[in-house]
Amino acid sequence: MAAHCLVAWRLSGSTRGLIFFAGAVFAVDVCPSTIRTYTFFAISYRPMDLLSQLESAGSNLDEALRAVLRHFQAQIGTIHILQDDGMLHLAASTPGIPEPVLAASRCIPVGKGIAGLAVQRKAPVNMCNLQTDTSGDARPGARATGAMGSLCVPLLRGEDAVGALGIAVLGERTFGPEDEDALLEAGRVLARLDHPGVREKGQPGGPPPT
Repeated sequence: MAAHCLVAWRLSGSTRGLIFFAGAVFAVDVCPSTIRTYTFFAISYRPMDLLSQLESAGSNLDEALRAVLRHFQAQIGTIHILQDDGMLHLAASTPGIPEPVLAASRCIPVGKGIAGLAVQRKAPVNMCNLQTDTSGDARPGARATGAMGSLCVPLLRGEDAVGALGIAVLGERTFGPEDEDALLEAGRVLARLDHPGVREKGQPGGPPPT
């Protein structure tokens, strides 16, 4: 992300300044007719990237989810963790999701709903518009959030899916292959972190709660 900043001062009757642009600093003479630019020195001026933010968040999934939403400019998000009962349990969510929707998503069987399908398929579930989708993947609760464009990926630990990470926006949006790859990589980082209740490979799951 490029930063733009001009710091100017008066010196011997002329205006001098520094411009910060695209990670470099330029010394300039500022006058009405021309700006002479010289490369002064290079600096790094980039925010912490998403994967570093997730590593920094550690086991704080609420903080991790906020970082993901900022990166993708999404408004709604959830993280589900596969626990030792074999069910996906809601571990983090954005504020403002209606309570009936939260209640329905707190415990999800693998293979049901968008998060459950992402875990079952070990692949992204991508929808341009939840409200008009006819694939049958979206459950009524997902539509009740008002979200339209959505993307959900499994949290992959090696070949095993140990949870799901979903994001959505309040307008039509097509998430491209690069978005899928980036969210999958974010999911891999989250899957590596230590979260209570995550099933380890080969650990049997108990029956779903009744």
